[in-house]
Amino acid sequence: MLDRKLIYALDVDARRSYAQLAKEIGTSQEVVRYRMQRLIDNKIIQYFVTVVDIAKIGFYHYETQFRFQKLSEEKEKELIDYLKSLDNILWLASCTGEFDLIFSTIAKSNIHFSEILSKITEKYGEFIAERNVQMTIRLPHFTRAFLLPNKEIGELDFGSIREEYVEIDRIDFRILRIIMDKGRMPVTEIAEKIRSTVDVVKYRLRKLRKDGVIQTCRPLLNKEKYGFLLSQMLFSFRSLDESLKRKFIHFCKELKYVTFVFDTIGRFDLIVELEPPTQRIFDELLRKIRNEFSDYITDYATLSITKEHQMHYFKVDEEEYFNK
Repeated sequence: MLDRKLIYALDVDARRSYAQLAKEIGTSQEVVRYRMQRLIDNKIIQYFVTVVDIAKIGFYHYETQFRFQKLSEEKEKELIDYLKSLDNILWLASCTGEFDLIFSTIAKSNIHFSEILSKITEKYGEFIAERNVQMTIRLPHFTRAFLLPNKEIGELDFGSIREEYVEIDRIDFRILRIIMDKGRMPVTEIAEKIRSTVDVVKYRLRKLRKDGVIQTCRPLLNKEKYGFLLSQMLFSFRSLDESLKRKFIHFCKELKYVTFVFDTIGRFDLIVELEPPTQRIFDELLRKIRNEFSDYITDYATLSITKEHQMHYFKVDEEEYFNK
């Protein structure tokens, strides 16, 4: 139970100090240090992701799914390694179901995204039997309240381009890039890496938080090792208006094990990501959603994520960012 308390506290804000985390879960700093290091050593926590609201700094977000044909294991590994090497590819995962691979991309425009996707399809297009692209409008994140009894579900809500644009400079950029997968890095180390001072880094981090660019910091968990599956449900609707979207997102938020809802444009309208402990519970949740919205859902698909290859929120090339 103590590990679950710690994972939940880290899920809310992993950048908090050992003292703050110890107070939150009711134990000592020494226990927090030991437990956290054990979770890392056992690869339950893979690393700490800094959650960046990419819309505030000028990006659109896209989700792309591939179904393969005539693709050997060796060629699939080559494709995955290639996608991992690219900037602007944030999340990348293998899956089973309607598609075989899914990845998230950020781009400054539709043309920019088209350029990124063209690079991929020019290299591996002969192996792609089907391709589906969803443009994300909103992306509510929910805290993992299911880890503990009687916990209120917290929410972070961001998505694609909006009016609240925040200008960042190269110092801000370098800080974000450094901590994209090192969210708990001490301020002294960040200052050393960007060749600046601790006071400058502290000020910049506070401002990026205040402006909403940095939302929080969360652990990237190995779902299998901590005892949960990772799955998606993809829904198409008829007569989908803002009222129905809000109702659907709220309904899913109140269900156990839902961690994201993507409000998208494309073949599917709303995508639910969840971490159920068993396939039976996944099936029950799918049935609940379909029954609740049976008058509106026209089609659906499901994906079982077999491996997350990477997860970032700010994998961007500096020169490309400032020159576009």
